[in-house]
Amino acid sequence: MHVVVVPVGRGSKRRLETQASKRSVFTPKALENILQNRLRQTESIEMLIHYGVLVREQQKGKNHDLTVTEYQVQQETEQLEIVERILDEK
Repeated sequence: MHVVVVPVGRGSKRRLETQASKRSVFTPKALENILQNRLRQTESIEMLIHYGVLVREQQKGKNHDLTVTEYQVQQETEQLEIVERILDEK
């Protein structure tokens, strides 16, 4: 899904009272609540109404981002496993 949004923040003390501001609108708590919970519930209901299909519940622990270090370790481990398989075949 692609969503085009202009976040509008209100009550700024330094600049205009109303201005485009992603920090004041898209806080981590708001993103989790709106984008993950409400949209998923709405999508599940719509899928059930229109297509008769139940959407699986979101699995915990599966959807996470790796830090740069974790990603590098994962890539090096995969490369090492490939090299070990090649050496074992010989």
